[in-house]
Amino acid sequence: MEFDEETIPTRDELARLTKDSDGQCLYKWQHCSITQQLLTKPVVACEMGQLYSKQAVIELILSEDRSSAPTRTGHIEKLKDIVELQLTPNPAYDDK
Repeated sequence: MEFDEETIPTRDELARLTKDSDGQCLYKWQHCSITQQLLTKPVVACEMGQLYSKQAVIELILSEDRSSAPTRTGHIEKLKDIVELQLTPNPAYDDK
């Protein structure tokens, strides 16, 4: 769906454009934002709410060339920029 400058989108159209599908949302909660691999303990988060595997963040901080790193990680410069999360499994969750 494309809009030109003279078109005013309706509320329905805006909701469809901004709505995140369940699959994408679940992917963000289960995968590291740097490596795109499944999260491994310990899990950390930045001030933007992105989830990372701590090992990936340490490798990112220690690397001298950050050109291959995602642009959304530019605000992570030291370990004080992240917080380690104490996650516990949900006993009511059924993986099936």
